[in-house]
Amino acid sequence: MALPATPVHSACHTNTNQTKTNPDLLYFRLIGRLLINKPIHFNTFKVRMASLWQPEHKVDISMMDTNCFMFKFFHQGNMERIYHSGSWLFDNFPFVLRKVNFGKDPTTKPLDKTEMWVQAHNLPFVFMTE
Repeated sequence: MALPATPVHSACHTNTNQTKTNPDLLYFRLIGRLLINKPIHFNTFKVRMASLWQPEHKVDISMMDTNCFMFKFFHQGNMERIYHSGSWLFDNFPFVLRKVNFGKDPTTKPLDKTEMWVQAHNLPFVFMTE
């Protein structure tokens, strides 16, 4: 199920003066956006996500824009585990993650949709698929 994002800024923006030619700058990185209408307290977000994810190696979290973040991992296994561990929430709001690929600007593609599993009980048989 895709959730609509907040209006206006669906992509994360960053400083255009930052270099994009060094591949080391983009290895083991994720870009993320919190789908919420109001800004959050960044330090609370950093502490809670690091505590929730519990990476074996360090993760640096930096704010790129309001509710948009860059995550720099120091081990590929940590990044892959977090990326593939399913949908993430922060204070019950969806948090969208995407890998950052070298040679592509991570801020151009909107971060406004996520997939999630929903379990519904007591549905009529007409609505069941299996």
